[in-house]
Amino acid sequence: MIVVNIRIRCSTLYPLALSLALLCQGMAAAGQNHLSLSANPPIGDPGIPDTLRIDYFAAGLGRQIIVPVRFFNDENLGALQIIVSYDTASLVIDSVSFLNTTVPGAQFVVLDSIAGKVNAGIFLSGVGVIPAQTGLFAELYLSQKGIPGPMAVIIDTTSIVLAGGTTIRTVFSASNPAVSIFPMFAGGVGEILNYVPGDADNNGKVNIADITFLIARIFNFGPPPPIPAAADPDGSCRINIADVTFLISRIFNFGTEPMVGCAE
Repeated sequence: MIVVNIRIRCSTLYPLALSLALLCQGMAAAGQNHLSLSANPPIGDPGIPDTLRIDYFAAGLGRQIIVPVRFFNDENLGALQIIVSYDTASLVIDSVSFLNTTVPGAQFVVLDSIAGKVNAGIFLSGVGVIPAQTGLFAELYLSQKGIPGPMAVIIDTTSIVLAGGTTIRTVFSASNPAVSIFPMFAGGVGEILNYVPGDADNNGKVNIADITFLIARIFNFGPPPPIPAAADPDGSCRINIADVTFLISRIFNFGTEPMVGCAE
């Protein structure tokens, strides 16, 4: 398989960076486009099934989409590798962030923007282990291609066929004994909305005009917001003074990004 738009990032933040660099060099020397951590023999998953989970996510029209990728494991692990796909007709992958991950270790990311696949992993070696936990693996950052919303966004698990015919997929590698566990997958459905959260007057931008619009609506019986959910930036399902305060903080004090509203 030849992919012409691949980006590989090898972390240098952890002691295992040298090991990862050697893996990257070996991959390049072999002409491979993807790394695999699934060299151990697969086994069944006793106990509570390990899980890769992507909760519901939503983004306003034209806004960047941030997709948290979470996991659950009930045994010590030595590595996590995820391979997921997205719709290249409507989305562009920007990056994968490990900033908030609960798993410190050496990291790699391979982005295939033609096939719409993300191959990312974190691994430890020696005595280090990833303990049993429910944690955050990484966050995917995607941009929209300008297709009008609303529309569903699907992030799904997939596989990659390497040169030579080997197929790799999402895998959790247990550290003792050294075996590979193929986790269950849950969720993966999000939404591109037909509005910009916080855009109370529905002009496509969030600015002081939206504050004025909400004040007029709340105190002076002004016109109702064209899209009520857009006028609910604090996500409380009610349009009130708290939404005005939220927007003031956002616009003038770099406060929290407006939330996906639920007012009707």
